[in-house]
Amino acid sequence: MRRSGVIANHRSQARTSSSTTTTTTTTTTATTTTATTTTTTTDTTNGSKAPGLPPMPSSPSPKAYGSP
Repeated sequence: MRRSGVIANHRSQARTSSSTTTTTTTTTTATTTTATTTTTTTDTTNGSKAPGLPPMPSSPSPKAYGSP
């Protein structure tokens, strides 16, 4: 009878044991900022470096300036 008393006591402790559950919820909101920069350059000199000069060719050739 002694064993049955120990088993009954153990079951009683199992019923009265308390369990604590902690749940933590973390919400992170990310903010994304997109910056768009548009640069427009207008060449008002038509490719010349100074006013009054003809436009410079992309590849200078001796024929354009005269051969020495």
